[in-house]
Amino acid sequence: MRDWHEDIVSAYATGESFWLATNLTEQLKQIEPRLNWEMGPYHHPDNTLVISPSERENIGLAQRVVAAAPALAGWHFLPAKPPKELNHLAMELPGVPGAEVCGDEWVYRLTSYNKMEFFDIEVFTDYVGPAADHHLELLTRRLIECLVGEFIWRKSRR
Repeated sequence: MRDWHEDIVSAYATGESFWLATNLTEQLKQIEPRLNWEMGPYHHPDNTLVISPSERENIGLAQRVVAAAPALAGWHFLPAKPPKELNHLAMELPGVPGAEVCGDEWVYRLTSYNKMEFFDIEVFTDYVGPAADHHLELLTRRLIECLVGEFIWRKSRR
């Protein structure tokens, strides 16, 4: 990344998602094929690159990749997607051109068990539309990921 970080910043700033998807994805998959990446929107003064674990089993991998990242001026690396501050949440239905679901009025209830060892998340929505159950499940996962992030950061209670 050190050799082409300016290209990454430029592509992100100009919305060249194809360039990013091709080049950055290829580089990350060479490091660890089970991980993904994301840039912004995050409230940090530097450019933020998230090495996304995508699944709970990969959190340790993402943490190791971020720990091994070079120190680059103007860059901040995270091993999981943090919660986002959203003004509006509109999600497109996969494979249904022009179909959009607004999640602004969706709410969730998070219930912890066994001293926060694991959680249940219930989502309540007012959506009535043509989406299949598997589409709504995907949109619900995206909503929760946006609101709470991929990994709950907490200090050890030991």
